[in-house]
Amino acid sequence: MQYVNRVVLQLLRSSLVNNRTQAVVCDDLGMISYALYSNPKVELKTKDRADLLEAFLGALYVDKVCVYV
Repeated sequence: MQYVNRVVLQLLRSSLVNNRTQAVVCDDLGMISYALYSNPKVELKTKDRADLLEAFLGALYVDKVCVYV
């Protein structure tokens, strides 16, 4: 296995857990059209879209009973 610089891994992790990055992924997947809200909003904020993606991934993880490695 090749040596991976610790700083590179930290930057990669930071970009993956970044609200802006998650919001872009949410938009790219068109997840907003599947969201149901009790209080509909005109436009979702970046944090709302990031939360939507995280909720979906969490539900997918639980549904598929993924084993943590």
